[in-house]
Amino acid sequence: MGKKKPTGDEWLTTYADAITLLMAFFVLFFSITDGADTVKLLEIMNTLKGATGTMEYDAVTTPFDSPAQILKDRKQSLDNVQEMIKSEGLDGEMGIDMNEDGYKITLSNSLAFDTGTNNLTRQGQDVVRRIALSFQDGVKSIQVVGHTDGQPVRSARYPSNLHLGSSRAISVMQEMIANSGVNPASFEATSKGQYAPIATNSTPEGRAENRRVEIFIKFNIPNKIGFDDFSKINFKQ
Repeated sequence: MGKKKPTGDEWLTTYADAITLLMAFFVLFFSITDGADTVKLLEIMNTLKGATGTMEYDAVTTPFDSPAQILKDRKQSLDNVQEMIKSEGLDGEMGIDMNEDGYKITLSNSLAFDTGTNNLTRQGQDVVRRIALSFQDGVKSIQVVGHTDGQPVRSARYPSNLHLGSSRAISVMQEMIANSGVNPASFEATSKGQYAPIATNSTPEGRAENRRVEIFIKFNIPNKIGFDDFSKINFKQ
């Protein structure tokens, strides 16, 4: 058979491959950007696969875990923490909730700290250590927020509730850093003192609820993408 005569459009193949590589780069870039619609970008990639000259790509052969696998692994970590709460009877002392960007973990002061101090209890140390070990992959940032009740602080060590909440948040953050592979620069400790109550400060029970530490774990690939979204994307044909 003779050689196929050039049509003058051969450059389109190289051009289309270059565009595909650029699209792959921007998908990766947007996947770690706040508010990015990663699913929509992946759908565009999937559409481009059918265009003339675009390269075949296979999520299995990339050096990165697929987003779906990342989310499944994260869900397993969530299940492990929930099982710890259940098996150790911590239902009233600890909670974990999912939000768009990651998880919020709440620790009561009675679980985490010795009375009137920022010293972690032995059980509090163990719980914080296990949290740190459970969530390490793909973490963008971890913020620890200390909260108190509305009672005035009577301590020379802590001039105000803001100082007490901050000191406790720092204690939790230090324990997490010591047991986590997450970059320490990704951690932040803050305090809201008595200014963000979740219950009344008029009763002992309400004040006990308000005395807490919240850990916000934010991921590069947010939870809002969801497992079902990725199941709609055809990575391989």
